[in-house]
Amino acid sequence: MFAKLKAGFRWAIRKAGYDVVSLRTKATHEVKVSDRVCDPFDDLKKFLGRNESIIVLDVGANSGQSIRKFKDAFPHCTVHAFEPSLDVFGKLQNCARDYENVVLNNVGAGSESGKIKFYENLSSDMSSFLEPGEFAWGSVVSTTVRPVVKLDDYCSSAGIKTVNVLKIDTQGFDYNVLLGAKRLIESRRIQLILLEIIFSEMYKDTPEYYKIFEFLHRNRFELVSLYNLHRQNGVLSWADALFINRGLG
Repeated sequence: MFAKLKAGFRWAIRKAGYDVVSLRTKATHEVKVSDRVCDPFDDLKKFLGRNESIIVLDVGANSGQSIRKFKDAFPHCTVHAFEPSLDVFGKLQNCARDYENVVLNNVGAGSESGKIKFYENLSSDMSSFLEPGEFAWGSVVSTTVRPVVKLDDYCSSAGIKTVNVLKIDTQGFDYNVLLGAKRLIESRRIQLILLEIIFSEMYKDTPEYYKIFEFLHRNRFELVSLYNLHRQNGVLSWADALFINRGLG
């Protein structure tokens, strides 16, 4: 299974015009592959420059960690944050009080609008619309049915014409979020996409990671870099990836 994952990952990276260099570490449960990578926010600042009217969609905002990073990097940006967890949303509200131009939405994002079962994990960064799989950690403490919106519909209702950064960290649900932004993506209205890609069976029924590469490549997005690479049992398990829309400009 892991051999198939590794082969598929290399194929997807090569198709995007890149290759993979092996960085060996001891096989443990969770090991960062390399610290010799830059911060994705450094790259975001290079691409966005001094733009004062940046629009960010922060999907999977958790308790506001990424809001702080966006506001540190781009003090005048407007952030539309999405967090479905009832428990974590209160912490997100506390964080947002420190900033202007932050719009909070206590909902998830997906391929269709509606309601979906949400698995609340003891470790909030593991909570997901997908059930934990073999390589998950923590434990599910509750399940609730939470609302989900399509980003296409949300932006239409909010009058958002262009998105500078779409950030997605939804624990295996990232491809579904992209599908819900299909109209925005196909009409070249998103400049940069920063998302987490899961390669292992951390969640049940996680869409194959190469679908993300295929979908974005087909829509003229180019891979900038991978960040925060982590291994489980000796193979790549998850990483952050930044893509830029080469069809713009």
